[in-house]
Amino acid sequence: MTHPVVAWLGPAAPFQAPGWTPPAGSKVLNLQCTGNIEPTCGTRADSWADASGRHLPSLLAAGHVDPVSVGDVMLNAFSAGGSAVQRICMSADDRAEIPVVVLADGMYTTDRDAHGNAVAPEGFVRFALDALTGPHLFVATSSSNPNKTYPTGSQTLDAVRREVEKRTGRTFQTGGHVPLPVQPVTLWTMGNVIFGDYQALLGHGEHVTVLNTAVWDTIVKPFLAARQPGPEPPLRVPPPGPPAPPGFPWDRALALATGVAAGYAGVRWYDTRRH
Repeated sequence: MTHPVVAWLGPAAPFQAPGWTPPAGSKVLNLQCTGNIEPTCGTRADSWADASGRHLPSLLAAGHVDPVSVGDVMLNAFSAGGSAVQRICMSADDRAEIPVVVLADGMYTTDRDAHGNAVAPEGFVRFALDALTGPHLFVATSSSNPNKTYPTGSQTLDAVRREVEKRTGRTFQTGGHVPLPVQPVTLWTMGNVIFGDYQALLGHGEHVTVLNTAVWDTIVKPFLAARQPGPEPPLRVPPPGPPAPPGFPWDRALALATGVAAGYAGVRWYDTRRH
């Protein structure tokens, strides 16, 4: 019998997302890495690649898990952890075993085109394309917090969105609401792809401390419960509707952020996301 795995990648651990619990029966791997201390997240992911370009078998081995015992592998990445995810998602064989990718302000790149615009990381684009037509879910939140001289998360997410639209000839739906404690400045959805750009509304670490648990409880777990093989996406984001009730989500978000700050005052957040 196999069991699912949730791999946390980047400079955050599950305890930093208050109340976070994995889907039932899942084993949790906490693979810590940063963007500026060797081995970086990208360096670790490169070391996992085998001759065929697959990363998951070595990732599981790094977490002391026998790949033979594992079914689905779900990825939850914060900050520089996204640089590992974009490498993993280059392999079609790896993507076939990944039903869910959650990026908590983890969509970054160091590449710009001739006009200075962010270049969409190919691994993110490929997983997004899979999530449009198959039983996969891709949820990414981003921020405009500075990333040295490199593109911000918001700029990278927008580059991925535009590249997906270019390759499919389809357009993301803009607007609507997601069941999270703070609504994004801009919400883009298409199929099972949900992109929320928070700009400067939340700090970098708050994508874990404020959003991550709600993403899993209200989006990921219902998706897993309803997931069916085939091209018809089971998840539907509601169209634009009336605003949330007065006092929501701001009072909840403020209370949660305040509690997290007090409870994890000694936790070190690595804010360098260079990939």
